[in-house]
Amino acid sequence: MKTSMRPIAEAAKRASHALGIATSAQKSAALSLAAASLRKSRSAILKASRAEVAAGRKAKLSAAMLDRLALDEKRVESMARAIEEIAAMPDPIGEVTATWRRPNGLNIKKVRIPIGVVLMIYEA
Repeated sequence: MKTSMRPIAEAAKRASHALGIATSAQKSAALSLAAASLRKSRSAILKASRAEVAAGRKAKLSAAMLDRLALDEKRVESMARAIEEIAAMPDPIGEVTATWRRPNGLNIKKVRIPIGVVLMIYEA
């Protein structure tokens, strides 16, 4: 896993720098392209899912695990729609969430900023 995840994490870290300065329109466009790419790659995704489910059956995985592996047209479309919903949401970056004035007159603002890259590995 270390050898397969490291290049992905490093690429994500490099991309995070560009995304940190991207406009809201650019981020929405990138998400829309991701949804379109998901739809365009649907047949390859479904083929890979069938192979994973077959390997899971051979390994005698539980029905719940096999269900997690199994993708169908409806699930892929649901993923694409979820990405589009995120693209349509207001961009929180730059939003001022709180302001206050210090006794010395200094104005303080709490502003939302990109946090960078978060890598999460899910193992069931």
